Amino acid sequence: MSSIILETMLVIFIYFLCFFIVGTLIKNNSIVDIGWGLGIISFFSGSSILVFLSPITITYLLLFVSGVPILEKSFANRPGYKEYAEKTPVFFPWFPKKD
Repeated sequence: MSSIILETMLVIFIYFLCFFIVGTLIKNNSIVDIGWGLGIISFFSGSSILVFLSPITITYLLLFVSGVPILEKSFANRPGYKEYAEKTPVFFPWFPKKD
């Protein structure tokens, strides 16, 4: 195999390993992170800008169709959820919102 293929395979392996560890630790939107990461790696490896179609679609579906709305409905009646939802970012991990 050529060295560029081996280097690309190594980068993808390290990328998957890092996101597996991070996704396991924080258990939050790792499928979107992997999709965007592979899109970026593919784009800079010479692929078309169309490689971003998949991560954009997955992000949209999780934010507006299947992920966040369904979970918010299922947790809406739990005690303390309203206060938690007001302080916590919906999708992207970040610092809690100030009161």
